[in-house]
Amino acid sequence: MADVSTVEEAIHAEKFGVDLVATTLVGYTADTEGDDPLQTLEAILQSTNVPVIAEGNMNTPKKAKRALELGASAVVVGSAITRPQEITKKFFL
Repeated sequence: MADVSTVEEAIHAEKFGVDLVATTLVGYTADTEGDDPLQTLEAILQSTNVPVIAEGNMNTPKKAKRALELGASAVVVGSAITRPQEITKKFFL
């Protein structure tokens, strides 16, 4: 498995023989800050032949649903449900 932030990284990982890629780093690297994780997911799905896991910034049910509609093999919902301090911040904006 390879955690990637760009389409190029996903293609590179596939060439090196990974079994699947995950969009874990989209939006968390200097090159991808502000990128739309769903757009990157879609581009990776169109550019690779390995299963793709939607992970990273999948912080709403709508995004998770869309990721599956686009063809993600699975969706990982991390801090959106596992970090109470982040969840409660949304109530105090």
